[in-house]
Amino acid sequence: MYWHVRRKFSQGAALTQTLFAQQDEVLGMLCISEERDEETRRLTRVARLREHPNYPDKMPLPLFEAIVVHAGLGAWTVSGFEREGEGTCGQRSYLQSWFMRPMLAREEVELEDRYRREVLARLPDHIRPG
Repeated sequence: MYWHVRRKFSQGAALTQTLFAQQDEVLGMLCISEERDEETRRLTRVARLREHPNYPDKMPLPLFEAIVVHAGLGAWTVSGFEREGEGTCGQRSYLQSWFMRPMLAREEVELEDRYRREVLARLPDHIRPG
């Protein structure tokens, strides 16, 4: 299942309602799994977004110590810590939450139609189906 995702924080500080609403949504598939975390040297829950195959986008950083804070009424909130500069001396961890709403079937059909039109538009005229 694909989700429309918006980040609720910037470097640990809550976004204002205006900044949150102006933010572009990212489309991705939510995956939460336990992974070995070399930073803490233990297993931890990590939430990742996997990009849509037809519409790759810049995905947000993964959330470590991820928990589902809210699930219901057509929206989820997943919280955890994102790490900037992972594996470097300047690595920092910040509180982050994702506001997520599921992609509706109608939106998925529209997205696939748009992708088909874009692919057909790139074909030479003599190859395009009539």
